[in-house]
Amino acid sequence: MLVDEEADFRSALTEHLREDGHPVLAYDGPAALPALETMASPNVLLTDYQMSREDGLSLARRFHEVHPRVPVVLATAFWTAHLEGESAKLHFVHLLRKPLDYEALHQALHRLIAKS
Repeated sequence: MLVDEEADFRSALTEHLREDGHPVLAYDGPAALPALETMASPNVLLTDYQMSREDGLSLARRFHEVHPRVPVVLATAFWTAHLEGESAKLHFVHLLRKPLDYEALHQALHRLIAKS
């Protein structure tokens, strides 16, 4: 599952992930998600950090309360020591820098999916 408000990035990443064999449900931000309690568990939640209504860490926390076995990949162009520290506290969050290195993303997804 992919959550990112930037349409061009979301579209390109969706295409890349599908070419890699991953089924993708893509959403235009947290507000576009159906109720988390009603969703089937995806293999991974991939989300942007900086979004207009809710940041990716907040979404990760809410999502993990309902789907505790699903790892979260948090992508951000706004890397800070605070963000790194906060995401490290959440052992289910894997942090990646934007612009994304698709090979690093590919490796992270396969590793995280294998663990879950």
